[in-house]
Amino acid sequence: MNPNPMMPTPSVCIFPSSLRILNSAFGFTAESYGCDTGDVKFGLTSAELSRKLASGPVVTMERDDRYEVHGTAREKALENINKQLAEWGITMPPATAVLFDFGLGRFMEIGETEFWVANEPDLGYCAKFLFVFAGQTCPYHHHIVKHGTFFVLKGRVLMKYGSEERVMEQGDVLAIPPGVGHSFTGITNALLLEASMPSTLHDNFFADHEIGQNGMI
Repeated sequence: MNPNPMMPTPSVCIFPSSLRILNSAFGFTAESYGCDTGDVKFGLTSAELSRKLASGPVVTMERDDRYEVHGTAREKALENINKQLAEWGITMPPATAVLFDFGLGRFMEIGETEFWVANEPDLGYCAKFLFVFAGQTCPYHHHIVKHGTFFVLKGRVLMKYGSEERVMEQGDVLAIPPGVGHSFTGITNALLLEASMPSTLHDNFFADHEIGQNGMI
């Protein structure tokens, strides 16, 4: 219900990488931005948005489990990860943890573990925690579409991006635009938060062409 009946109910327009609240009281409407308020995909009324928010985040996980760790190796690694998370006093979201070895079978050397918070392609955003052990590397890759920002929550990593590299510590932030190659290696056990555009298959291109289909996952 609109708390101020004199003020029109705001419209909401969804763009690929952003969400704009457009208040018609200030002369902005969804139509001003080329959106159709009747089209659920590209425009939502406040009531529709409220219902969507009340249902909680959606985790749409596009996965190819050929590049994941399975069985006893997964259980052992996850046990060690959970032990470290407990020492840090951090609880992960309820979605199933995904342990990537990228199909190389050398998880403790080349791998990472992802805990997805949300991945909503229709709303244009994704958030997930990334865990790496000390000495473990998420291999060098880039995305054609996805823009992502990394925040180091715990530990230290060596981040390589483009022709640069830097040590990132707790509290450090780094944005990686589409097309920029990047990798990170745990200097210690480390936990990062990645906020990005949606994560999808076929937008992950690795320098090592032994990964995926000639470097693409």
